[in-house]
Amino acid sequence: MKLFTTEIINIGQETVIDSCPDNTENSVVFEDDGTTGYFYAIERYENKEMKILDAVHIYNVDNIVDRHIPSEIKIYWTNDLTKSALTINDDFHAIMDFKNQKGLCKTGFPKPSKTWPSDQRLLTENEINDFNNE
Repeated sequence: MKLFTTEIINIGQETVIDSCPDNTENSVVFEDDGTTGYFYAIERYENKEMKILDAVHIYNVDNIVDRHIPSEIKIYWTNDLTKSALTINDDFHAIMDFKNQKGLCKTGFPKPSKTWPSDQRLLTENEINDFNNE
């Protein structure tokens, strides 16, 4: 796996962080809109258009007790660029699996998209271990 993006954020302040490796249509975006944090799987096209393939819930700002402390966002990709992971302060919060078309997160929310209708939504230790071994 490779680290592609690192950024320090203040939870609850509007932030958009994207990670789009070269030589692939796959990209991901982390967004904090001031109320919630989400992680998106996106397909980008040559004409600069894009399509959201899936989105997973990361947090509700009001539920983060230490939101006054800056947090480190990292976005990793597997070597073949088919999976991406979001960590906050080195804790895994989500994985987007472009090959198997599934978005996984700790909350298991929201329901899968129609584009990626996977039955599995909850991020497990097995999924994290698989990602770390790729």
